[in-house]
Amino acid sequence: NNTHQLKTMLSNTEIIAIPMYADDTFSFSEEDEEEDGNKFWNPVIEGIIPKFGLNNDTIEKLSRGEWIVLHEDNNGVVRLSGTEEIPLRCKTSPATGRAFADRSETVFRFTASEQQPSVIMESLDLDYYQN
Repeated sequence: NNTHQLKTMLSNTEIIAIPMYADDTFSFSEEDEEEDGNKFWNPVIEGIIPKFGLNNDTIEKLSRGEWIVLHEDNNGVVRLSGTEEIPLRCKTSPATGRAFADRSETVFRFTASEQQPSVIMESLDLDYYQN
């Protein structure tokens, strides 16, 4: 059962809930590639953290750490991306400007080359894991 495995794995893991806007500033993609007979997947999870969404220490911790990311895409599909063997890395950068998506927020992007695709988590309520 994916839910039981996830709960067991997260019991000893630091969880950072990343706040985001309710619009389309979050995206997930995962291309598969083959090289020298080996297949691998490239998950990309990116979005915008609102100005007062996380403090600077937490944003720095995201950029310095390696992560397994539990996320829900814009279609309501919950996935687990990254593994203990090959965690995702996060890059962050401040963004400012006139456009709605550029108002003193932080842009984040999690990426890696994985040996398997992200796992779709059936019937999972993310709110359960954020408390």
